[in-house]
Amino acid sequence: KERFGLLDKNYQVFKPLTEADKLFIEETGKAIAEKAITAVRAENKLLPLTKVNTKQVLLVNISHTDKIANYNQTKKLLEERGAKVDVSYCLSVFDWNWRMTELEKYDRIIFCLENKYLDPVGTAYLRGKEAETAWLAKYLPKDQVVIISYSNPYYANFYFRNMPVCINAYSSDKFIQEAVVK
Repeated sequence: KERFGLLDKNYQVFKPLTEADKLFIEETGKAIAEKAITAVRAENKLLPLTKVNTKQVLLVNISHTDKIANYNQTKKLLEERGAKVDVSYCLSVFDWNWRMTELEKYDRIIFCLENKYLDPVGTAYLRGKEAETAWLAKYLPKDQVVIISYSNPYYANFYFRNMPVCINAYSSDKFIQEAVVK
């Protein structure tokens, strides 16, 4: 303890970040994020998302609890590219089945899966509205759907085996979202 200065009365456990620290964090975060993303499948030439193929986008959060606010960064980045972006928490088949034609206006529907195993405590499997949303996604035109798993890397293959575009992003932090949209 003495060697590390822990007994010093003026010792600070947490110290403010310097500008150099902040820059290091920013650069390292971006570098790691760009290498971490995995395109499980990228068929049908749906990627990359461009101004031409993504004029109107629906971001759909699939999770046990509404986490759509976590994707404000993705929404902002797509809007900066000129896309009109709407957001939704789950597309329950019971809410949308009778009005599926309303979804035709979107060039891309990006399903953002994010389930943390302990938020809430329970099964890692999709259930309730999120399971209904996964079921509904399978009935949308495949050239319209992009699946991004921001947590469990097995979701893309387990629930969306037949979707042509599935991406594992592993986290929904700002660095990962920037790399996904890039």
